[in-house]
Amino acid sequence: MPADENKAAFPLSALVGQQALKRALLIAAANPSIGSALVRGTRDAGKRTAIRGLSSILPNIKAHRGCPVRCPPGPYKPCPICSEAEKLETVNAPAPLVDISITSDMGQLAGRRVDNEPFAGLLGRANQGYAVLDRINLFSEKTLRHIFEVQEKGVVESDGDMWPAKFVILATMNDEEGELSASLVERFALCVRVSALTDIEERLEVIKRVESYRLDPERFRSHYEREEGEMRARVAEARRLMPRAELSAAMQKEMERRCSGLRGLKDSAVLRMSQAVLGNAALNGRIWGTSEDVRDVSSFVLGHLKG
Repeated sequence: MPADENKAAFPLSALVGQQALKRALLIAAANPSIGSALVRGTRDAGKRTAIRGLSSILPNIKAHRGCPVRCPPGPYKPCPICSEAEKLETVNAPAPLVDISITSDMGQLAGRRVDNEPFAGLLGRANQGYAVLDRINLFSEKTLRHIFEVQEKGVVESDGDMWPAKFVILATMNDEEGELSASLVERFALCVRVSALTDIEERLEVIKRVESYRLDPERFRSHYEREEGEMRARVAEARRLMPRAELSAAMQKEMERRCSGLRGLKDSAVLRMSQAVLGNAALNGRIWGTSEDVRDVSSFVLGHLKG
């Protein structure tokens, strides 16, 4: 997703309704350790629009100036470009939201060498950010499994080069376009189901806002700058709190109980719920989880798991 497209994105705060969708995306923004989120449902429910809207509320990241994969400072193995640089300068950079399309081939995903010069692929360019997979149920299973494998390793290899690739997967799917295999659905930490609005007043408000945005995107965005700023500050504060966030023994037991019926998926479900609860708590200015946090995230974590 090009930088200028990020700046012109429809504000997340301007999305009419869809409170569960907003909450799930804010949790993924507050706690990238969540790893992945799937937004599924009917057409025209604002799935893609909501994900694009994250671009203006994500905190900046620390990265090497000019690095295509935003290598972070510190004791990390740098990418092929940074490893050859004479001097590395650390700057604040926007967190990337990188589109992965249905037609992206392995070379585009992993990167390649051209005239012996290394070029980063899409998965490397999503480092320290988000890889966005729209209409994921139309992707080949081979491609999806490769993306998940890269995410688990945190690096992607191409033509002998190793690129950092630590990213969160955000995906959408339209249920009417076909299913996604259960094994792939279950790889998502969070899943939120959405549907197009049916209330006539809400639908009219959607039409009004979309038309205003189409006529003058910057003016429209300026009307929501206060709400966007509040969201941005909330996510930034949540990330600041996350390293100190923890769960009590009582909360651990409550999550174990809620996940007890999942048999082989129980352990991973408890881990995912822990991260979601901590993210939700941090968004609410706390470093401890509560039963209310567990209730808030349970449908996101458990609704798509078959057990």
